[in-house]
Amino acid sequence: MSLATSVSRKLGARIARGNTSDVHVWSKTTVIKVLHRGIPASWAEVEAATTRSVHEAGLPAPAVIDILMLGDRPAIVLDHVEGETMLDRMLAHPDEVPGMIRLLVDLQADLNATIAPPGLPPLRDRLRANIASAKWLAGSQRATAHRILDGLPEGNAVCHFDFHPTNVMIGPKGPVVIDWFDAAVGDPAADRVRTSLLLCYGSATEHDANAPQTAGLYRAYLALLLRMTTVDEESLLAWEPAVTAGRLAEPVSKGLLRETRQAFSDSVAGSSRLGRAIRESRFSA
Repeated sequence: MSLATSVSRKLGARIARGNTSDVHVWSKTTVIKVLHRGIPASWAEVEAATTRSVHEAGLPAPAVIDILMLGDRPAIVLDHVEGETMLDRMLAHPDEVPGMIRLLVDLQADLNATIAPPGLPPLRDRLRANIASAKWLAGSQRATAHRILDGLPEGNAVCHFDFHPTNVMIGPKGPVVIDWFDAAVGDPAADRVRTSLLLCYGSATEHDANAPQTAGLYRAYLALLLRMTTVDEESLLAWEPAVTAGRLAEPVSKGLLRETRQAFSDSVAGSSRLGRAIRESRFSA
């Protein structure tokens, strides 16, 4: 099938809800991700193509079964991934948190060590567009963000760019990474900065409801990240202003908006929370 094909069928139970889509049971072995009304149909095509590409490259992503119109709403049919999100697992089993954070760091390292397959958009181009459309940036801030971005490397690695414990499923067959809409080809440091922002400040979707718990994972993630020989601290700090500025194009809550604007200003000034955490890590090492 394709988006030209419209299907009329009753949805199964809803198992997840996000800012742009809902996920429902579709069959015994599949789920269907249905975009909300008003979301462009091209978004489903982009996510389906990206997810299929990384799955075929051997990364732990669900298989794409179909893409279609469910009435007037674009939808993607995917293999059902058994299990629970990593965040739910950690909240239910606090004793497993250290192991889960280690898994998060190692899994992201595996993704970032993979040369991106064809079809993924350049991360710098995506960030440039986000910065240009971020209405909460003043003109001078936008110019600063673009100048910083232009000086950063292109990179050729897989960057999920929405990598956090809610987007990792833990099941009997091992971890599976979901929600690949934002995936791009770029510098691994940018992907790691994005994850640190999500853990530090919370996300704009259901992840935000657990922001206090997720913020508590930030230092554990960063401590393990900074022990990796493949991680360059200066690269993380170099990417922080551009990644933070790009986030201001997203529909976030007023409180999160205020924190993100301040985080951008602090990162440009060299006094960000990430920078302080890195310095503290050096001191305690």
